[in-house]
Amino acid sequence: GYVQLVVDEQNGKANVTVSPGDQLRHECRIEAWQDAELVAIASFVVEEGGARTHEFTFPPAETAFRVYDGDSLVLNDCGEELSVHLWIDVPQGSQAG
Repeated sequence: GYVQLVVDEQNGKANVTVSPGDQLRHECRIEAWQDAELVAIASFVVEEGGARTHEFTFPPAETAFRVYDGDSLVLNDCGEELSVHLWIDVPQGSQAG
């Protein structure tokens, strides 16, 4: 819940929301990577007690994002689509014989 990233790759825009809680000050940086090349970078500060949303722009294309708090990597979006597979085992009723 520390970082939320809402991405619109087709239009080259993202909204990054940082919710640091009660920590004093956060110097954040977001990087956009395309084909292993850094294509955009932005820095912003989040003060104590609240969230801040920063609008970020980059060239429209498939993009991976990294968000740092100081020197600490807090989000590493590798650009892969995520999926969830769910299997449910349903017990078969016993057969009367």
